[in-house]
Amino acid sequence: MIVLQTEHSRRKTGPAYTTYNIQNDIKPVVDEIREYWNARYLSAGEATWRILGFHISHKEPAVTALPIHLSTNNYHRRYTDSNSMSMLEHYFSRPHCTFEHNGQQKHFDDLLYAEYFRLFRLQKTDHSKNGHPRYFMEVPIRTQSEPMQVVQRVEHRQHLCRLNSLRPSQGELFYFRAILQIKPARSFSHALQHEGRIFPDFQSLATALGIFANEKEAFYAMREAVTEMKTPHELRLLFIHLLINECITCPRDVWDTFQADLIFDYKVRYNGNEEITMKVRVLC
Repeated sequence: MIVLQTEHSRRKTGPAYTTYNIQNDIKPVVDEIREYWNARYLSAGEATWRILGFHISHKEPAVTALPIHLSTNNYHRRYTDSNSMSMLEHYFSRPHCTFEHNGQQKHFDDLLYAEYFRLFRLQKTDHSKNGHPRYFMEVPIRTQSEPMQVVQRVEHRQHLCRLNSLRPSQGELFYFRAILQIKPARSFSHALQHEGRIFPDFQSLATALGIFANEKEAFYAMREAVTEMKTPHELRLLFIHLLINECITCPRDVWDTFQADLIFDYKVRYNGNEEITMKVRVLC
């Protein structure tokens, strides 16, 4: 018996078309490679990307998102080779020794959260690497977790790390994130210590460190927005929000500091025309 069967309704870069397969009762041989090429669709953007010879699946530099949590919070764990420990807990259990970087001796105690994972990666313990100058061992903080091996990254291959964004409404978590950006820590309790004093919460410590002290708060908010690559439109909305809520004591100083980022889209739109740019500055 001959059967007329519709296989696929496919769209390529040209007009849409449909293929038919006429077969008997014998099951046909499926050519997966041919079907892939026939059913493949390239958008204009992907076609241009391939013509220019750019990588399709390669990302350079690599970027690692670092989670933040409190000791009392339930949080997402990545079940890879990390024995159910979070990235933050691995940061707390970093080695107690020195290493060489760019010809200088540095101590693990002085590394910030993002800096640690920018310079090092984790892997299962390979005892054949013991004693190697680029291989170190974690200090176990849990008896049920096997320490990971800390491997120094190759210096010529750049690796970026970013702390996950948090809203001020998240309270202690938001202040803890701000502290981790400027202060090394070995544990949650150690993060609350500063100059021999133990603070009751992260908000109090952040205020004592001057991160959110009055006039600096607006600068911190704007600087972090710029670092997080917010658009000029979003930066202007944030600037207006800070003005309306009386968070800025000297608006002119904040504007002058972040002026280039606030009007960058106007400069691009008018091809860097200085006359237009000056008019925008005068209006603002």
